[in-house]
Amino acid sequence: MNNSTADAILTVIAQQNREHRHRDALKILDIVVAEVPDHPGLRIARGVTYMHFHEWEKARSDFDHVTKLGQISPELEVNIGEVELNCGDFKVGVERLLRILEETRLPDTKLEDQPPVHRRAGFVLAMFQRLASNLKSPSTAHDSKGTPAPSQAP
Repeated sequence: MNNSTADAILTVIAQQNREHRHRDALKILDIVVAEVPDHPGLRIARGVTYMHFHEWEKARSDFDHVTKLGQISPELEVNIGEVELNCGDFKVGVERLLRILEETRLPDTKLEDQPPVHRRAGFVLAMFQRLASNLKSPSTAHDSKGTPAPSQAP
């Protein structure tokens, strides 16, 4: 299989992911990556697809392979940062995302006019911060009848 065929397959994969057909996309990507293991676009697409299933270590493996090929981009770095956060590498993930925010920020520009990679890095960080703050606050868990969970009962 040559690179132009692999690129055509990426177009099909993008459509399947837009249609939320991630299982179909993953089946195709597994076959094609086995044939063309060093195609960065295929590895990134499969890594992103793994992220849809919260298969963080598999996504990390594909993204690491791409970085070893020297194909690093801000978009890939945001994906890696999100994976790091979800794998528990909080300090590294936050530092990576903050660096991307700084590197991609357009001065004197409103948020909605910032580059998409900048907005996505900010979104991932904001979601992580929200999750972290929810973990620090006391639980408001209730059972199916609305009764506070045992740790919340008076």
